[in-house]
Amino acid sequence: NKIAEGTWDFIVLQDQSQLPSFPPNQVANDVYPYAATLAQKIREANPCSEPLFFMTWGRENGDQDNCPFYEPLCTYEGMQQRLYESYLEMAQNNNAIVSPVGEAWKRVRTNYPNISLYTGDGSHPNLAGSYLAACTFYAMIFNESSEGATFPSGLAEEDAQILQQIASETVFDINHQWNYSLLPVTASFDYSLNNESLVCSNTSTNATQHLWKFGDGNESNEQNPSYSYTSSGLYTVTYIASNQCLSDTTTTEVNVIMTYNSEVENSTQLKIYPSIFNDFIVVENQSEKSKKIVLYNNIGEKILEEIIKDSIQLDVTYLSQGIYFIQYQEEEDLRIIKVVKSE
Repeated sequence: NKIAEGTWDFIVLQDQSQLPSFPPNQVANDVYPYAATLAQKIREANPCSEPLFFMTWGRENGDQDNCPFYEPLCTYEGMQQRLYESYLEMAQNNNAIVSPVGEAWKRVRTNYPNISLYTGDGSHPNLAGSYLAACTFYAMIFNESSEGATFPSGLAEEDAQILQQIASETVFDINHQWNYSLLPVTASFDYSLNNESLVCSNTSTNATQHLWKFGDGNESNEQNPSYSYTSSGLYTVTYIASNQCLSDTTTTEVNVIMTYNSEVENSTQLKIYPSIFNDFIVVENQSEKSKKIVLYNNIGEKILEEIIKDSIQLDVTYLSQGIYFIQYQEEEDLRIIKVVKSE
């Protein structure tokens, strides 16, 4: 009935502490079908609710009651490995998320054996164990570190900081995947820029809606938009990818360089030649003040920047063939000169 309310962001699923550690065939029969039923009911009630599997921890000295029947249960390490495998498989099978509390537990036991996580029965968590679980869930749900979080007065500050750190390191360990959900959206795109014309190529995942902000007040909802700017400048392009449940945002800066009709000869302060070059570009400063020039490629990436006092010969043998732009300020005017590398 609680699932049917459909108002949840996450619903945590945890089996009895021993069952997922049993032999794979037994877990496949006695655990997985019921996990699948619950995950299905969660999404039927609300397609944006996430099943979140609670990876539990092995008993302090293994499961001695079942050790005679299945050798991995004879030690903590063997029981923990089976719990790890079963909960990961449940998350994978149901396109869900797993909170790796058991993995964080193992790291604390390995690296900080002086921190006790169990109550006297060697199974249930004490205050430190419960806090470790809470920090792991926090990092997993909110996708941010639990370091710096508050902690209960019965826990030493040094221990609390260690547990926060281990929980966060476990969740964000790039060598492990804990999220197998179909829902996560990743926003990404490639682009090309030719003078004022921007062409965006969407490379996002799981997105059904698109919002582009071009940095000059204009927007688009197209999947792969093309856009023309009306003036030169550095613009922040924002792309928001979303589906019915989640969204993700990415930004990039594009340097728009529009060509002007002014020819090099019209400049009273700088002479730049030749306009079609091979190995060198000559810049002569005929002004009493130093001039800054900036060389860009045809997608607005800065290639070099120089302060010109008198005259300079720029070695550009390393440039590839194509169109380039030299930008400088003359009085109140921003001048941009197009030059071409011929070979």
